Amino acid sequence: MILPAMGVERAHRRFSRKKVFGYHFVAFSSIAIAVLGFLVWRHMFVAGISVYAAAVFSVLSMLVAIPSAVKVSTGR
Repeated sequence: MILPAMGVERAHRRFSRKKVFGYHFVAFSSIAIAVLGFLVWRHMFVAGISVYAAAVFSVLSMLVAIPSAVKVSTGR
């Protein structure tokens, strides 16, 4: 839900020629969001998964918040 807003914010910085603070952190957190998001997205179409698999995907879903927080905090 927050990724479109992050993209708009990034485009705004690009066209205003404002230097991005912590560019490498933002770039790596974008990659981390993409990888973790893909891993979480895979399980949404699988029915009848075990309790342990559901726990793993729950943890992966929560881990997406860490790189998202990095993008929000370094994007100022």
